[in-house]
Amino acid sequence: RRKGDEAGARDSQNRAIELAFALGIPSAFALIAIPREMIKVVLEHGLFDAVSTANTAMALLAYAVGLPAIVAVKALTPAFYARHDTRTPLRIAVIGVVGNIALCLALMPWLSFVGLALASAVVAWLNTAQYAVTLYRRGLWAPDRRLKDRLWRIVLAGLVMVAVLKGLAWLLAPWFARGLAWEIPALVLIILAGMASYGA
Repeated sequence: RRKGDEAGARDSQNRAIELAFALGIPSAFALIAIPREMIKVVLEHGLFDAVSTANTAMALLAYAVGLPAIVAVKALTPAFYARHDTRTPLRIAVIGVVGNIALCLALMPWLSFVGLALASAVVAWLNTAQYAVTLYRRGLWAPDRRLKDRLWRIVLAGLVMVAVLKGLAWLLAPWFARGLAWEIPALVLIILAGMASYGA
């Protein structure tokens, strides 16, 4: 951008967003698909029992909804700083903080601790939308054909991965009742199969 190459800046912006979603969407889908299995293997020891696993898994699932947006923000904000605009990111951040507090207060009575996680996820998407819309309206960015083409394929690949993760988690469910010696290999196998299916 500082060299005056607006076309190159837009292309770099689109490639950064593409990479952000290529990493963020499958990560979010995986956390949504098998949160209990992950939490059980990593945390369910000692005083951290099955009820704690179930509760933590629900919060993790809610947080995961906003993960792609959190990653995408990292690809959108440099466009402002490269143009020496620090006011817009600050304004969006303040709106996000206020929105997060408001949503937490609204959702807590209905969803308890899960409401806190869901509020963060919703605000992450709202922040991402504000960055994208602002850039678009200023004529500084627009999704190109490659980004549009890749995005639906990323989502489709992620859904295939979810099917693989859920299927293997169901098949290997007995392994998750036999202790860590069985749980760890089961989780590793599920994750590797999910990665392979997404990559394919």
